[in-house]
Amino acid sequence: MTLQQWGFLGVASQPKTSPLGMTLDRENFICGDAKALFQNCLIKAHIPLAMQYNTIIAQKRAFEKDATRIVLQNCTIKASRDLEKMDNITTYLGRPWGILSRTMIIESYIDHLISPRG
Repeated sequence: MTLQQWGFLGVASQPKTSPLGMTLDRENFICGDAKALFQNCLIKAHIPLAMQYNTIIAQKRAFEKDATRIVLQNCTIKASRDLEKMDNITTYLGRPWGILSRTMIIESYIDHLISPRG
């Protein structure tokens, strides 16, 4: 699946379900187990709810033979203006959601907001 001209917005409230069945909240921006390609996207991290942190990607692959993965190509990952002003919010690029997780980030710009620990 290729998504173009589509936005993701984390909402500082209770999790909500989008028309595509994806849960939109502040924990994970892009998550799940599918073949997903994001090209030419602007991904902005926002200030999370209290006592939380941001994770841009959390991929979960259920079976070793599955060809699922998340790919970001020619994307920009950066902080929102509000988040840029904060120095106590941690944002991770990704976290494995199981032992078979697969994510590729190619030809993309990753802003300084991303913690080197993840």
